[in-house]
Amino acid sequence: MQKLCEEFLNLTTTLDLSELKSEKEFKTKLVEFFKFLQKTENQIYKLMLYVAMYRKEQFKVFNDIFNINIYKKIEAVVKQGTINWGYSKKINIKLHVRLLMYSIYFFTIQQQVFGADKIEKFNMNDVINTAVDNFLHGIKT
Repeated sequence: MQKLCEEFLNLTTTLDLSELKSEKEFKTKLVEFFKFLQKTENQIYKLMLYVAMYRKEQFKVFNDIFNINIYKKIEAVVKQGTINWGYSKKINIKLHVRLLMYSIYFFTIQQQVFGADKIEKFNMNDVINTAVDNFLHGIKT
């Protein structure tokens, strides 16, 4: 379990959104990050589900780490995008970021952990690109 926890924590440090010059770069970084997460072993997803359901205090620690290393970084870029790239100033940035993240997480868990891919398989690259496109569209309106 310790090895899986360490692997999870390593995942959270791979998203580098510093020095973005355009929305296109932002999109590319998001897509690359989510594709990187797709390489994660099912054991990590199972660990996260277990921790979320049965180890609430540990889940809070994991969530705080994800909040700092992932969510806050994306939120900061979106906030800058309201100034530089024409993103709507009226949107709930935190909500939009969570919807992006959770849509991909839960889609992945449904497909890879729960085995829905054996019933109806989706190309995860298409899922990621669609989710990121929807996210970017949503923060502009």
